[in-house]
Amino acid sequence: MSKTQRAIKHFNEKELKELIRDYPFLKHLREAYAFKKDKCRVYVASPYDTLLSIGWSILDVENEAKKAMQTAKRLFNSPNFELFSPVLHFGRKALSRDEAMSLCFKELSTCDFFFVAKTAKFHESLGILAEFDNSLENDKIIVFENLQTKLKFERAWL
Repeated sequence: MSKTQRAIKHFNEKELKELIRDYPFLKHLREAYAFKKDKCRVYVASPYDTLLSIGWSILDVENEAKKAMQTAKRLFNSPNFELFSPVLHFGRKALSRDEAMSLCFKELSTCDFFFVAKTAKFHESLGILAEFDNSLENDKIIVFENLQTKLKFERAWL
């Protein structure tokens, strides 16, 4: 019996959610939680305005978002996970920052996980910080790509 199967057998959805908060890097817990819920949506954060403001092209910003999605696909490797990138979804629309963030928060409200990958300037992004705060306030499961990414983010904002 695999670790994921044991977790499914021994823990209910609420217990798995708490375990993931304590041990966010244990993939089998995320997979067991997604199995219990039938489907989980993952909000994949990546910088937008932060990169555009320092001269990156929209294509470069989208490439960073694609890198974040690739990392998310590796870490949330199960058909029970649906990944969502606001940069790839809204990035080319002519939206004000307030409109964009409103749409981001609306999408985030439909997600179970908030994922932060190690992308360029992720730790300087006011948008990611606002999404992180919103995730905390709304009881989302927050997962960073790795411990180094989490520590760099925390040093920058917390």
